[in-house]
Amino acid sequence: MPLSISLNHLSWARPDGTALFSDLNLQFAQHRTGLIGRNGTGKTTLLNLISGALTPASGSVSVQGSISLLKQRLQSGPQETLADLFGITEALHILQKAEAGTASMDELAQADWTLESRMEAALAQMGLEISADHPLSALSGGQITRCRLAALQFHNADFLLLDCNRHAKVSGSINLEVSH
Repeated sequence: MPLSISLNHLSWARPDGTALFSDLNLQFAQHRTGLIGRNGTGKTTLLNLISGALTPASGSVSVQGSISLLKQRLQSGPQETLADLFGITEALHILQKAEAGTASMDELAQADWTLESRMEAALAQMGLEISADHPLSALSGGQITRCRLAALQFHNADFLLLDCNRHAKVSGSINLEVSH
């Protein structure tokens, strides 16, 4: 089955009952598409519905393939590291135990020996050379955004949903305007 995202009769309303969209039907294939609209028109909500972070009020979302979502804002804790952002902290811990000779047979069986080199390659694509234990709080906003993009690419999803708050040139744009 080809990779796709389908929205069928999708509806969502604000808590006050104001509809953001209703009976929305859209199909996305694996190509670049942009959702463009004013603030408050439902772009972020739509991406959260597609990613599964929200459940539709009515209708359905069907995804053939895997999805990663880059949210507009991501708050990180003061102790959070690059490994936490990539979601590989525990896997790196297993590798450290293996190198120290203290890993169990089960841990050795699940160890991903290419993990560090794959993370380094994803970061290098974004022009970064940062270690996995580097605290996120020590990075600039631009560096964190590039690290977040590298983390999305690292997980090799079929669809990258980028919730950006700045205008970007995107081919195949859909103007999401809702009239009331």
